[in-house]
Parts: sequence; C-alpha cells; structure tokens
Amino acid sequence: MSDPHPTPTPPSPEKREASPRRRWLRRLLTLAVVAAVLAGAGYALYPRFELAMRTVATDDAYVNSHATQVAPRITENVVEVRVDNNDYVHKGDLLIVLDDAMEKVRVREAEAAVESAKRAVDQAIAGAQSAVAAARANRFKLAATMDEVGNQVAGLRGAVARLKESKAAEELARTEATRYVELARRKSVTQEQADVRQTDLEQAQARVRQAMAQVSSIRAGLGLPEAPASGKPLEDVPADWDQHHPSVLAALGQLAVNLAQLGVKVPSYFETPDRFIAEIRSRAPGGDIDRLIVETVEKAPDVAAAQAKVEQAEAQLAEARLMLSYCKITADIDGIVSNRNVNPGDRVAQGQRLLAIRSLTEIWIDCNFKETQLEPIRIGQPVEIRVDAYPGKHFRGRVTGFSPGTGAVTALLPPQNATGNFVKIVQRLPVRVDLIEGNPPETPLFAGLSVEPRIFIREKPEGPHAGRRLRFELPPAGAR
Repeated sequence: MSDPHPTPTPPSPEKREASPRRRWLRRLLTLAVVAAVLAGAGYALYPRFELAMRTVATDDAYVNSHATQVAPRITENVVEVRVDNNDYVHKGDLLIVLDDAMEKVRVREAEAAVESAKRAVDQAIAGAQSAVAAARANRFKLAATMDEVGNQVAGLRGAVARLKESKAAEELARTEATRYVELARRKSVTQEQADVRQTDLEQAQARVRQAMAQVSSIRAGLGLPEAPASGKPLEDVPADWDQHHPSVLAALGQLAVNLAQLGVKVPSYFETPDRFIAEIRSRAPGGDIDRLIVETVEKAPDVAAAQAKVEQAEAQLAEARLMLSYCKITADIDGIVSNRNVNPGDRVAQGQRLLAIRSLTEIWIDCNFKETQLEPIRIGQPVEIRVDAYPGKHFRGRVTGFSPGTGAVTALLPPQNATGNFVKIVQRLPVRVDLIEGNPPETPLFAGLSVEPRIFIREKPEGPHAGRRLRFELPPAGAR
C-alpha cells in the first residue's frame, strides 16, 4: 500500500536558479503588453480627444423648415382637388378649384356698373357743356343788361328834357290863351281866335302830362320811385346804377350760378358786376373768360363726381375679378404637400386650413445646446452635420443665429419657479445652423430628422455677422 502523503522531492539547484528569472520575464512582458495597449489606445483616442477640444457637439438637434398653410380666401364649394399628400408642387401650380359660378355673376354685374358709370360721365359732360353755353349767354346778357340800364338812364335824362320843354310850351300857351281871352272880351280879336289859343293850351298841357308819364315810366323801369327825394331833380339816379340795378344783379346771379356749376370759384355775391368780371378775368388764362369757362368742363363738380363713380365701379370690377381668381388656389412656394384635409364637394370657409406645403429648400438645423456650451459658439463658425437617416454622409453647415430665449421661456406656458422648491436644471438654447450647399436632392433632409451637429469653435467664422451672437448691432448703453 502506497503512502498517501508522499514527501515532495526538493528542486534541483538549476531549477531554483531559473524561477526568479521567469517571473522577471513575465513581469517585463506584462508591462510591455500594457504599454503597447496604452500606446495603441492613446494613438486611437488622441484624434477624438483633439476633436473634442476644438468642437462643440450635441445630439439634441433636428431638421426644421418653413411650412405654408394653404387656405381659401373666399367661402365656396370645392369642385376639384388636384394634389395629394407627398406630392411635390412648384410655385404657381393649381392645387384646388372652387365653384366660380357666383363670382362670374358678380364680375358681369361689376362690368355693367362700369358701363353705366361711363354713360353717366358722358351725361355729366353734356350737362357741363350746357352750363358752359348758359354761362356764356348769361355773361353777354349781363353786359347787355348793364348797357340797357345805361341807355335807360340816358333816356330818362332825355325825357326830363322833353318834359321841361313841354312845360315851357305849356306856359307859353297859357299866356297866349289868357291874352286872347282878354282881347276877345275887348272885341280886339274874334272868339274863334281865342278858342284856338285855348285849344293850344290844352294840347300843351297834354304834352306835359305825356312827357311826365314817360319820365315816370322810365323811372319805374329803372327801379326808381316815381318822384325823386325832396330837393332832387327828376333825372336824379344813384351813382353806378348800372352796377346795382335789380335786373343787372339778377343777370349777375345767373352767371354766378353757371360758373359755380362748372366748378369756377366765384367772387363774393356783394361784388359789383365790373369787379366780379375783373376778378374772373384775372384768373382766366390770358384774361380770356370764355377760355376759362370752356377749360373747366372736365373739372366741373358733376363731371368729377361721375368720373369718381367710374373709378369706384372699376375698383369694384377689379375686386370682383380678384375674387373670381380666388376660386383657383395655387401653390405659393415649391415644396411637398402634407396634411391634406379637403375633398371635392366640401364647403370650405375663408381662412380654413386645407393643406400644407413644406419647403425642401428653405431648411435649417435647430441645435439645442446646453447653456454651458454656448460661450465659444459664434455666428459664422463651420458645422459638420451627421444625419441618422444617411449613415456615413456628412453635411456642411454654418452657424447663422441664436434663439432669443430657451425653449422653456418661449413655451406657451412658461414654468413658474417661485415655489420654494426650485431645482436648477441646465437649460438648452436653440442655435440655428444653415446648410452651406443647400438641401441635396440625392440625400434630401426632411423636417424632423434627428441630426448630430459638431461646431468647430477654433476655426475662423465667415459670412455675414461673423463672430457675433446677434444679427444686428445693439445700441450703446444709455442710448435711446
């Protein structure tokens, strides 16, 4: 039976000398491997470290773009919808057709109103031309009336002279009649001769009465009292009576009415005819009143009012045609149709959102950087953009602006921190990045795609407002 616990054989002297050497070699080999691993790791990680030192990056970023909401400008029924979701449309393409029957009726009504207004202008011009003729006639009538008054004043003087002559003849006839009556009583002349002288006296008295009646008639025609004021002769007439006679003033009033109808600024009603005509002549081209009257036809109030109605009718026609054009809804931008919410037969209201067109050219990147990352970021710095939808594809961009506030502040309901249990949270501020080469058609960026931007903060900013955080200069402190 063998011994269960055999006694170990002591190593030989050669083996005792080799054991420390192997341990030293193993340690040396281990150190070499560790050093090689550390060198390899350092070599591999140095570019990443160097990149991290000269860039700022975030994974909280996405593609954004403008979206145009398509809405009708009138309330009408939908006849046809020519696009669907995800269709690409160009600016000016027809999207939706509305029923235009009622708008065509309104256009025809507006066209008829324009024609009616133009006829009214022709009628107003004819009326103004009639007023021109009346003004010229009344102008000559005024001059004729003034001349007639002057002639009547001269006739009054002649009648008074004939009256005086008749009175002198009457006095002579009375003297002759008295003398012949006395001679007949003495039988120096026959009674027949005395009767002849008496007849001559009666005829002279009749001529006096006739001359007096003529004087009274002329005075009445001149608008004067039959008998002049006490101590005044029969031929007495107020000074410038041809400027104040009622018939002259009536003719002047008719002329003023005609001129006012033509839009001519008339002098004061209290002006005399001579001064009235002189003031009108001073405003007439070359002092020609007739030319002034003719040239005011186009400026006559009735003509101007009729022309204004034509312009109003034409504006209403343009509005009706514009409303008719609204029955065809076209695209305002190039882009892709989305959110279609309309079908043929629908009754759509003015301003109702029917669909949206999202642009593929006006896109940008909204990068939400932490507030602790913002200090080195400036407008114009280059950006490398990686998109999850296109692995291995890099896009080039440039910082173009900063949001005026964080997402929490610009939200519809901003948080209220005055509660006593405030916990500080690092905020993020949206930074806008635009693509330098635009949206490539072979790898288009769509709104909402997640991206990873990396801003090179050590490189020199370029472009407008380079090196700033704002796109404009703030006024200096203390300036208004």
